[in-house]
Amino acid sequence: MDSSNAGGVAAKLGFLYQDCAAALFVTQMLLNKKIQAVRCEVTDDIDILYDTHTEFVQVKTSDKPRWSISTVTSRTRGADKKLIANSSIVHKSMQCAFTPIEKCKFRILSPRDCKAPLDYLEIELSKRDGKPGRQSLIDELDLKLRKYVAPAGNSVSDWVDSCSWEVIPSLRQVELTGLNNIRNAAINLYGVILSSDSMVESIWVNI
Repeated sequence: MDSSNAGGVAAKLGFLYQDCAAALFVTQMLLNKKIQAVRCEVTDDIDILYDTHTEFVQVKTSDKPRWSISTVTSRTRGADKKLIANSSIVHKSMQCAFTPIEKCKFRILSPRDCKAPLDYLEIELSKRDGKPGRQSLIDELDLKLRKYVAPAGNSVSDWVDSCSWEVIPSLRQVELTGLNNIRNAAINLYGVILSSDSMVESIWVNI
């Protein structure tokens, strides 16, 4: 492939991964009645509205081996190639928050996992008590972001305590999880066994 076209193909793959991720969250609505809606490109890449809170999801595909503090805090450049203030992945995620902060959660979904101390975010929120790494992650992010505070008043520590990093390694795995959710919903909600793969895939494609 000509190198000038490679970036476009990678971008299309990233968009497809994001679209399938949104469809995956829609299939989760069938199993989790606390989810009221899934929005695309409204506040963040994907917003998941629960009864009690809103979760803002950034979908990040990259050819880098693993994510690091540097890659999530680096700012993007504008048309004039100047760095744009407060434009890193963490900045953008924090800026999605509204008040009260307690009603906001954040997620980053990616095919790649993280280096320490960023890998602390891969621990489920409900299982973090007593686990090491929280303070070192906050300290390094505060250093890189100069103790940034978002417009809603949330700090880096607020973001860390409300953010999870989910790794789904491939587009196919996203699809398989969505297909499995559809099968489980058919059985659990309607007592229907979808024995035909083509039937399940047709529902997935329609979503």
